[in-house]
Amino acid sequence: VSLAAHCGSNDGFVKTWYDQSGSANDATQTNTASQPKIYDAATGVELTNANPAVFFDGSDDNLVSPISTTQPLSVFVICEIRTYSSVNYLFGSGVVNTDNVFIGNNTSNNWRYFAGTNVNTSTTTPLAQTLMTGVFNGASSALYGDSVLIDSSNVGTNGINNLYVGSKNDTTAGVNGTLQAL
Repeated sequence: VSLAAHCGSNDGFVKTWYDQSGSANDATQTNTASQPKIYDAATGVELTNANPAVFFDGSDDNLVSPISTTQPLSVFVICEIRTYSSVNYLFGSGVVNTDNVFIGNNTSNNWRYFAGTNVNTSTTTPLAQTLMTGVFNGASSALYGDSVLIDSSNVGTNGINNLYVGSKNDTTAGVNGTLQAL
């Protein structure tokens, strides 16, 4: 059944983003008010560059996966930040005041990443579709945008303990934009 047929004249939201690896690390959101949108009743399927995308409203939308892993680890995110806010978090791990790992932008709209040590880059976050790659490996960590090195720094050695898709943690506002893959 197509999204249009399923949703009809209503908006459609994502309750579960299924893990395609076969590891059953599905990302879910049971609170309907915090589910990201995949279908808009007025405009149809959420799209970024003519491809389906999941829209996060920047206030309270996120999905949570039980993934738990240590460094070294790499994270790949296809995203489009639509509006600058004070911060936009593509993903994060942990709970308030005990953040483990995240990629987002700072209040100057520059990329930043974290795994125990916050690193702010001088590269402006584009308002366009971007493939972000975070390589988290202690002193050998790196952040890439569309395969171009943005920064290499020591961002710390934290691992992931519960992955928040579309936000930094369970209560922090997230990305105002779309994600297509993580």
